[in-house]
Amino acid sequence: HIKGEMVNTPVDIYYIDRTIYNYDSFGKKWLVIPSSTSNSEELLISELNPLSNFRFKQVSMVEKLGFEEIDGTECLLVKCKPSVENQLLETMWKDFEYRIWIDFRKGLIKQAELKAVNKKMLTTKLTVRVMFSDLNRKIKIQPPDTNVKTK
Repeated sequence: HIKGEMVNTPVDIYYIDRTIYNYDSFGKKWLVIPSSTSNSEELLISELNPLSNFRFKQVSMVEKLGFEEIDGTECLLVKCKPSVENQLLETMWKDFEYRIWIDFRKGLIKQAELKAVNKKMLTTKLTVRVMFSDLNRKIKIQPPDTNVKTK
């Protein structure tokens, strides 16, 4: 489930059992797109997956910034500037900087943030922040009720 904002437009997308549920904020209804193929739709969903932005080809340097508390847990905060694996990111963005908050006692990432600059419009910035909770717990994601107009 991906929820947030892209290019000043609300985004609410579910991808369950090869079906895409995309909330149309203008029409105030859910669009249901069945997918019998694993090609373009799978690529789209993988590119929209926030975690796909955190796959690195190489990390040359990691800098310790200090400690910060996240959800009551003291975390080690580090910064790095890796080369990325995500083709969509590489095509449009540059100067990638990542900050990662690590629960060093449990060896878990609690939060991560990516910042980058658009290659063509240097004043356009990208920020992606992911927060992790309920780690190692089973999470069941249900498709939205497509018969109800909401929001």
